[in-house]
Amino acid sequence: MICMAWSGSPRQLTKLAQAAVILGCGCALLGMVQILTDGGALPYPENPMPGVAFGTFANRNSTGLFLDCCLILLAVLPWRGLSFAQTGWRIGAAAILAVAVVLTQSRTSLLLLCIPAGLAMVRFIVWLRHEDGTRRFAARFGKAALIGAGVLACGAAVATAMVAARADRVESVLARFGQDDARRPAIWEDAAFSARRFWPVGAGMGTFDEVFQIDESLEYLSPRTAGRAHNDFLEIAIEAGLPGLALVAGWIVWCLVAAARARGSPHRWLAWGATGMLAAIASQSLLDYPLRNQTLLCMAALAIAMLAAIPASLKGNAR
Repeated sequence: MICMAWSGSPRQLTKLAQAAVILGCGCALLGMVQILTDGGALPYPENPMPGVAFGTFANRNSTGLFLDCCLILLAVLPWRGLSFAQTGWRIGAAAILAVAVVLTQSRTSLLLLCIPAGLAMVRFIVWLRHEDGTRRFAARFGKAALIGAGVLACGAAVATAMVAARADRVESVLARFGQDDARRPAIWEDAAFSARRFWPVGAGMGTFDEVFQIDESLEYLSPRTAGRAHNDFLEIAIEAGLPGLALVAGWIVWCLVAAARARGSPHRWLAWGATGMLAAIASQSLLDYPLRNQTLLCMAALAIAMLAAIPASLKGNAR
Protein backbone atom coordinates (compact mmCIF):
# COMPACT_ATOMS: atom_id res chain seq x y z
CA MET A 1 0.00 0.00 0.00
CA ILE A 2 2.82 2.43 0.81
CA CYS A 3 4.62 1.65 -2.44
CA MET A 4 1.39 2.14 -4.42
CA ALA A 5 0.39 5.42 -2.79
CA TRP A 6 3.74 7.01 -1.91
CA SER A 7 4.34 8.61 -5.31
CA GLY A 8 0.68 9.13 -6.12
CA SER A 9 -0.71 12.50 -7.08
CA PRO A 10 -3.46 14.08 -4.95
CA ARG A 11 -5.96 12.97 -7.61
CA GLN A 12 -4.77 9.36 -7.34
CA LEU A 13 -4.83 9.52 -3.53
CA THR A 14 -8.38 10.84 -3.73
CA LYS A 15 -9.37 7.84 -5.86
CA LEU A 16 -7.77 5.48 -3.33
CA ALA A 17 -9.72 7.19 -0.55
CA GLN A 18 -12.94 6.87 -2.56
CA ALA A 19 -12.24 3.17 -3.14
CA ALA A 20 -11.76 2.68 0.62
CA VAL A 21 -15.10 4.41 1.31
CA ILE A 22 -16.87 2.16 -1.22
CA LEU A 23 -15.36 -0.92 0.43
CA GLY A 24 -16.46 0.43 3.80
CA CYS A 25 -20.04 0.80 2.57
CA GLY A 26 -19.95 -2.79 1.32
CA CYS A 27 -18.71 -3.95 4.72
CA ALA A 28 -21.43 -1.92 6.45
CA LEU A 29 -24.20 -3.33 4.27
CA LEU A 30 -22.96 -6.87 4.88
CA GLY A 31 -23.05 -6.18 8.61
CA MET A 32 -26.66 -5.02 8.33
CA VAL A 33 -27.54 -8.24 6.48
CA GLN A 34 -25.92 -10.22 9.29
CA ILE A 35 -28.12 -8.47 11.84
CA LEU A 36 -31.32 -8.80 9.83
CA THR A 37 -30.66 -12.54 9.41
CA ASP A 38 -29.69 -13.05 13.08
CA GLY A 39 -26.07 -13.94 12.45
CA GLY A 40 -26.36 -15.18 8.90
CA ALA A 41 -23.78 -14.33 6.22
CA LEU A 42 -20.97 -14.39 8.80
CA PRO A 43 -17.60 -15.14 7.17
CA TYR A 44 -16.40 -16.48 10.56
CA PRO A 45 -19.33 -18.47 12.02
CA GLU A 46 -17.16 -19.75 14.88
CA ASN A 47 -17.61 -16.34 16.53
CA PRO A 48 -21.41 -15.93 16.67
CA MET A 49 -22.81 -12.78 18.30
CA PRO A 50 -26.42 -12.24 17.20
CA GLY A 51 -27.28 -8.59 16.88
CA VAL A 52 -23.67 -7.49 16.21
CA ALA A 53 -22.43 -6.29 12.81
CA PHE A 54 -19.08 -7.83 11.87
CA GLY A 55 -19.03 -7.22 8.13
CA THR A 56 -15.97 -8.92 6.68
CA PHE A 57 -14.09 -8.99 10.00
CA ALA A 58 -13.91 -11.46 12.88
CA ASN A 59 -13.58 -8.71 15.52
CA ARG A 60 -16.21 -6.03 15.95
CA ASN A 61 -13.63 -3.52 17.22
CA SER A 62 -11.77 -3.90 13.92
CA THR A 63 -15.03 -3.50 12.00
CA GLY A 64 -15.94 -0.33 13.87
CA LEU A 65 -12.47 1.21 13.50
CA PHE A 66 -12.38 0.44 9.77
CA LEU A 67 -15.76 2.13 9.32
CA ASP A 68 -14.55 5.10 11.40
CA CYS A 69 -11.56 5.46 9.08
CA CYS A 70 -13.87 5.33 6.06
CA LEU A 71 -16.00 8.08 7.59
CA ILE A 72 -12.89 10.18 8.16
CA LEU A 73 -11.90 9.78 4.50
CA LEU A 74 -15.44 10.64 3.44
CA ALA A 75 -15.34 13.81 5.55
CA VAL A 76 -12.17 15.11 3.86
CA LEU A 77 -12.82 14.11 0.24
CA PRO A 78 -12.97 17.06 -2.20
CA TRP A 79 -16.49 18.27 -2.85
CA ARG A 80 -15.90 20.78 -5.66
CA GLY A 81 -17.32 19.68 -9.00
CA LEU A 82 -19.75 17.19 -7.50
CA SER A 83 -23.21 16.92 -8.97
CA PHE A 84 -26.30 17.10 -6.79
CA ALA A 85 -26.75 13.35 -7.02
CA GLN A 86 -23.12 12.69 -6.04
CA THR A 87 -23.46 14.96 -3.03
CA GLY A 88 -26.64 13.18 -1.98
CA TRP A 89 -25.00 9.78 -2.30
CA ARG A 90 -22.12 10.95 -0.10
CA ILE A 91 -24.60 11.98 2.56
CA GLY A 92 -26.25 8.59 2.27
CA ALA A 93 -22.89 6.80 2.50
CA ALA A 94 -22.10 8.73 5.68
CA ALA A 95 -25.43 7.65 7.18
CA ILE A 96 -24.84 3.99 6.28
CA LEU A 97 -21.33 3.98 7.75
CA ALA A 98 -22.39 5.76 10.95
CA VAL A 99 -25.32 3.40 11.54
CA ALA A 100 -23.05 0.41 10.94
CA VAL A 101 -20.55 1.69 13.54
CA VAL A 102 -23.36 1.78 16.09
CA LEU A 103 -24.44 -1.73 15.14
CA THR A 104 -20.95 -3.12 15.83
CA GLN A 105 -21.56 -2.29 19.53
CA SER A 106 -17.84 -1.46 19.78
CA ARG A 107 -17.45 1.11 22.54
CA THR A 108 -14.16 2.52 21.29
CA SER A 109 -15.48 2.81 17.74
CA LEU A 110 -18.57 4.64 18.95
CA LEU A 111 -16.44 7.15 20.85
CA LEU A 112 -14.13 7.59 17.85
CA LEU A 113 -17.07 8.79 15.75
CA CYS A 114 -16.25 12.21 17.19
CA ILE A 115 -13.19 12.41 14.88
CA PRO A 116 -15.02 12.27 11.51
CA ALA A 117 -17.87 14.32 12.94
CA GLY A 118 -15.43 16.98 14.16
CA LEU A 119 -13.54 17.09 10.86
CA ALA A 120 -16.76 17.43 8.87
CA MET A 121 -18.08 20.16 11.15
CA VAL A 122 -14.86 22.19 11.12
CA ARG A 123 -14.56 21.88 7.35
CA PHE A 124 -18.16 22.96 6.89
CA ILE A 125 -17.77 25.99 9.20
CA VAL A 126 -14.55 27.07 7.48
CA TRP A 127 -16.24 26.83 4.09
CA LEU A 128 -19.27 28.82 5.23
CA ARG A 129 -17.03 31.64 6.46
CA HIS A 130 -15.09 31.80 3.20
CA GLU A 131 -16.39 34.05 0.40
CA ASP A 132 -20.05 34.14 1.34
CA GLY A 133 -20.31 30.38 1.62
CA THR A 134 -23.82 30.54 3.11
CA ARG A 135 -25.36 31.93 -0.07
CA ARG A 136 -23.47 29.48 -2.27
CA PHE A 137 -24.45 26.61 0.02
CA ALA A 138 -28.14 27.42 -0.37
CA ALA A 139 -27.80 27.75 -4.14
CA ARG A 140 -25.63 24.68 -4.67
CA PHE A 141 -26.94 22.18 -2.17
CA GLY A 142 -30.66 22.87 -2.19
CA LYS A 143 -31.38 19.96 -4.54
CA ALA A 144 -28.61 17.87 -3.05
CA ALA A 145 -30.22 18.27 0.35
CA LEU A 146 -33.44 16.78 -1.04
CA ILE A 147 -31.54 13.81 -2.50
CA GLY A 148 -29.62 13.38 0.72
CA ALA A 149 -32.85 13.55 2.72
CA GLY A 150 -34.28 10.77 0.58
CA VAL A 151 -31.23 8.59 1.05
CA LEU A 152 -31.24 9.31 4.79
CA ALA A 153 -34.92 8.41 4.93
CA CYS A 154 -34.16 5.05 3.33
CA GLY A 155 -31.34 4.50 5.79
CA ALA A 156 -33.61 5.45 8.67
CA ALA A 157 -36.21 2.96 7.44
CA VAL A 158 -33.60 0.18 7.38
CA ALA A 159 -32.35 1.14 10.83
CA THR A 160 -35.92 1.21 12.16
CA ALA A 161 -36.57 -2.25 10.74
CA MET A 162 -33.47 -3.59 12.47
CA VAL A 163 -34.43 -1.99 15.76
CA ALA A 164 -37.97 -3.31 15.45
CA ALA A 165 -36.62 -6.79 14.86
CA ARG A 166 -35.04 -6.63 18.30
CA ALA A 167 -36.39 -3.92 20.54
CA ASP A 168 -33.51 -4.19 23.00
CA ARG A 169 -30.78 -3.52 20.40
CA VAL A 170 -30.26 0.17 21.26
CA GLU A 171 -30.38 -0.63 24.97
CA SER A 172 -27.73 -3.32 24.52
CA VAL A 173 -25.45 -0.84 22.73
CA LEU A 174 -25.79 1.74 25.50
CA ALA A 175 -25.53 -0.90 28.23
CA ARG A 176 -22.05 -1.88 27.07
CA PHE A 177 -20.72 1.46 28.35
CA GLY A 178 -21.85 0.51 31.84
CA GLN A 179 -20.25 -2.92 31.82
CA ASP A 180 -17.27 -3.43 34.11
CA ASP A 181 -14.53 -5.07 32.04
CA ALA A 182 -12.17 -6.29 34.75
CA ARG A 183 -10.21 -8.57 32.44
CA ARG A 184 -8.26 -5.89 30.59
CA PRO A 185 -7.05 -3.98 33.70
CA ALA A 186 -5.81 -7.29 35.12
CA ILE A 187 -3.86 -7.97 31.91
CA TRP A 188 -2.41 -4.44 31.95
CA GLU A 189 -1.23 -4.82 35.53
CA ASP A 190 0.70 -8.00 34.77
CA ALA A 191 1.94 -6.63 31.44
CA ALA A 192 3.35 -3.57 33.20
CA PHE A 193 5.26 -5.89 35.53
CA SER A 194 6.73 -7.74 32.52
CA ALA A 195 7.71 -4.44 30.91
CA ARG A 196 9.58 -3.39 34.05
CA ARG A 197 11.32 -6.76 34.29
CA PHE A 198 12.76 -6.55 30.77
CA TRP A 199 13.39 -2.81 30.74
CA PRO A 200 15.12 -1.15 28.88
CA VAL A 201 15.90 -3.53 25.98
CA GLY A 202 12.71 -5.63 26.01
CA ALA A 203 12.13 -9.37 25.81
CA GLY A 204 12.29 -9.55 22.00
CA MET A 205 9.71 -9.09 19.29
CA GLY A 206 6.97 -11.73 19.27
CA THR A 207 7.68 -12.98 22.80
CA PHE A 208 4.68 -11.47 24.60
CA ASP A 209 2.65 -14.66 24.88
CA GLU A 210 5.48 -16.65 26.48
CA VAL A 211 6.62 -13.84 28.77
CA PHE A 212 3.11 -12.93 29.93
CA GLN A 213 2.19 -16.48 30.90
CA ILE A 214 5.24 -16.54 33.18
CA ASP A 215 4.43 -13.20 34.82
CA GLU A 216 0.63 -13.57 35.00
CA SER A 217 -0.64 -13.29 38.58
CA LEU A 218 -2.27 -16.36 40.08
CA GLU A 219 -5.40 -14.44 41.05
CA TYR A 220 -5.96 -13.50 37.42
CA LEU A 221 -5.54 -16.98 35.93
CA SER A 222 -8.39 -18.30 33.80
CA PRO A 223 -8.92 -21.12 31.29
CA ARG A 224 -8.24 -18.62 28.49
CA THR A 225 -4.88 -17.07 27.64
CA ALA A 226 -4.52 -13.34 27.04
CA GLY A 227 -2.71 -13.72 23.73
CA ARG A 228 -2.20 -9.96 23.53
CA ALA A 229 -1.74 -7.16 26.04
CA HIS A 230 -4.87 -5.39 24.72
CA ASN A 231 -2.69 -2.28 24.71
CA ASP A 232 -0.20 -2.11 21.87
CA PHE A 233 1.96 0.45 23.66
CA LEU A 234 2.37 -1.87 26.64
CA GLU A 235 3.09 -4.80 24.35
CA ILE A 236 5.79 -2.80 22.54
CA ALA A 237 7.28 -1.84 25.89
CA ILE A 238 7.52 -5.53 26.82
CA GLU A 239 8.92 -6.75 23.51
CA ALA A 240 11.03 -3.80 22.32
CA GLY A 241 11.61 -1.78 25.49
CA LEU A 242 12.92 1.78 25.25
CA PRO A 243 14.01 1.53 21.58
CA GLY A 244 10.50 0.45 20.55
CA LEU A 245 8.78 3.24 22.47
CA ALA A 246 11.29 5.74 21.04
CA LEU A 247 10.37 4.55 17.55
CA VAL A 248 6.68 4.99 18.30
CA ALA A 249 7.34 8.49 19.62
CA GLY A 250 9.30 9.27 16.46
CA TRP A 251 6.37 8.21 14.29
CA ILE A 252 3.99 10.42 16.31
CA VAL A 253 6.28 13.44 15.96
CA TRP A 254 6.66 12.82 12.22
CA CYS A 255 2.88 12.60 11.74
CA LEU A 256 2.31 15.89 13.58
CA VAL A 257 5.06 17.66 11.64
CA ALA A 258 3.76 16.33 8.31
CA ALA A 259 0.22 17.46 9.16
CA ALA A 260 1.52 20.92 10.06
CA ARG A 261 3.55 21.17 6.84
CA ALA A 262 0.46 20.38 4.77
CA ARG A 263 -1.53 23.36 6.07
CA GLY A 264 -0.57 25.50 3.05
CA SER A 265 -1.48 22.84 0.48
CA PRO A 266 -4.76 22.96 -1.43
CA HIS A 267 -5.06 19.25 -0.52
CA ARG A 268 -4.48 19.81 3.20
CA TRP A 269 -7.76 18.19 4.18
CA LEU A 270 -6.57 14.86 2.82
CA ALA A 271 -3.46 15.13 4.99
CA TRP A 272 -5.50 16.09 8.02
CA GLY A 273 -7.87 13.22 7.35
CA ALA A 274 -4.87 10.88 7.30
CA THR A 275 -3.81 12.33 10.66
CA GLY A 276 -7.32 11.67 11.98
CA MET A 277 -7.14 8.05 10.82
CA LEU A 278 -3.82 7.53 12.58
CA ALA A 279 -5.17 9.23 15.72
CA ALA A 280 -8.16 6.86 15.70
CA ILE A 281 -5.90 3.82 15.31
CA ALA A 282 -3.56 5.05 18.07
CA SER A 283 -6.53 5.69 20.38
CA GLN A 284 -7.94 2.21 19.93
CA SER A 285 -4.42 0.81 20.45
CA LEU A 286 -4.75 1.87 24.10
CA LEU A 287 -7.45 -0.78 24.57
CA ASP A 288 -6.90 -3.24 21.73
CA TYR A 289 -4.47 -4.24 18.99
CA PRO A 290 -5.84 -2.81 15.70
CA LEU A 291 -2.58 -2.93 13.72
CA ARG A 292 -2.48 -6.73 14.10
CA ASN A 293 -5.32 -6.70 11.55
CA GLN A 294 -4.07 -6.67 7.95
CA THR A 295 -6.87 -4.45 6.64
CA LEU A 296 -6.31 -1.83 9.31
CA LEU A 297 -2.56 -2.08 8.69
CA CYS A 298 -3.26 -1.21 5.04
CA MET A 299 -5.44 1.73 6.13
CA ALA A 300 -2.61 2.99 8.34
CA ALA A 301 -0.19 2.60 5.41
CA LEU A 302 -2.55 4.60 3.19
CA ALA A 303 -2.68 7.35 5.83
CA ILE A 304 1.13 7.43 6.10
CA ALA A 305 1.47 7.65 2.30
CA MET A 306 -1.10 10.47 2.16
CA LEU A 307 0.75 12.41 4.84
CA ALA A 308 4.04 11.96 2.99
CA ALA A 309 2.67 12.77 -0.47
CA ILE A 310 0.70 15.94 0.28
CA PRO A 311 3.67 18.02 1.54
CA ALA A 312 5.78 16.60 -1.30
CA SER A 313 3.20 17.72 -3.86
CA LEU A 314 3.23 21.17 -2.25
CA LYS A 315 7.00 21.42 -2.75
CA GLY A 316 6.63 20.28 -6.33
CA ASN A 317 4.03 22.96 -7.01
CA ALA A 318 6.26 25.59 -5.41
CA ARG A 319 9.12 24.66 -7.71
